[in-house]
Amino acid sequence: MEVDFTADQLARLNKVSAIDLGYPHDLLASDHIRTVTAGDLKIETRR
Repeated sequence: MEVDFTADQLARLNKVSAIDLGYPHDLLASDHIRTVTAGDLKIETRR
């Protein structure tokens, strides 16, 4: 069997079949965690 979908139909299928990864993926993908793990965190020195 062969089925041809339009671009709109494929977009709708992708949207409704998307899986919410949830915790811990959401935490690990957050900007704060990515900054810390990438070494871009800047800590001010004591005055």
